[in-house]
Amino acid sequence: MGNYSYFYKAVTKIAEDRIKELIQHANEAEVREDAFPNAGSYFRGCAHIVYLAWRDITDGWEIESDIEKLESLIGWPTWTGVC
Repeated sequence: MGNYSYFYKAVTKIAEDRIKELIQHANEAEVREDAFPNAGSYFRGCAHIVYLAWRDITDGWEIESDIEKLESLIGWPTWTGVC
């Protein structure tokens, strides 16, 4: 990672925080009456997009434990070693 260590850590932290926030919104939307009936799925989809953007931005720098952590937050099976 070299000089990119700070950038990688910052982007990973931002992605983790945003995914947690979106999943929280999804969980909250799924337990209440909402004007937007598919709000939970919408927020989960947004969390998946954040993860995929993180993968694109950090391509080649990813740390396995970060991949596993972010994938577990969004509920995906781990792709470690596949991508």
